[in-house]
Amino acid sequence: MVLHCAGPFSITSAPMVKACLRNKKHYTDITGEISVSKRAAFDQKAQDADHGYARCRV
Repeated sequence: MVLHCAGPFSITSAPMVKACLRNKKHYTDITGEISVSKRAAFDQKAQDADHGYARCRV
């Protein structure tokens, strides 16, 4: 499980998500950046992966 807390998420989230998918690890972050959330929601690789992909907002 990776809890990603380092922003700006518009720059840092994509490499983290790719690394988690590659290594079959769960991913959660605390972003409030709408563009990042939208991109993640439509990430087909994450949806098709055989492991979790979660988003946490505060």
